[in-house]
Amino acid sequence: MPGPGNVVTATTDTGYVDAGAAGSYYKISAVDFNGNESAFAVVSPSQTTDVPAVASVAFALDGTHPNPAIGGRLMVHFALPSGEAATLELLDVTGRRVTERTVGTLGAGRHSIDLAEGRRLKPGLYFVRLTQGANQRIVRTTLLN
Repeated sequence: MPGPGNVVTATTDTGYVDAGAAGSYYKISAVDFNGNESAFAVVSPSQTTDVPAVASVAFALDGTHPNPAIGGRLMVHFALPSGEAATLELLDVTGRRVTERTVGTLGAGRHSIDLAEGRRLKPGLYFVRLTQGANQRIVRTTLLN
């Protein structure tokens, strides 16, 4: 049975190499960003493969999921092509900044952030703006109580 005593590793890096005994089998599960764990899959050494190199990531703002957001969480999904300075802002319908987060330090890749974390946001219509250098994207989102 999988448990803390027999965990080989828990990593988000796809480049992990296990120097364990030849012929070992693995029970693998995945955990999503909400903390939900999948069922276990049994994998033998012959079933593992290399992961191809990731192509460069394009600047993107996927918006909030779910939309409308419920329960005070405003999960914003976006991608950055580099670790250059970037900001994620929440604007009300008049264009006034409600909150701002510096996100460039997250580095290149796909990211998800709760923009409402630590704040009590009023229900309503908002705009989310992602800016990195000359790149800027804006999406509309709705927040319910």
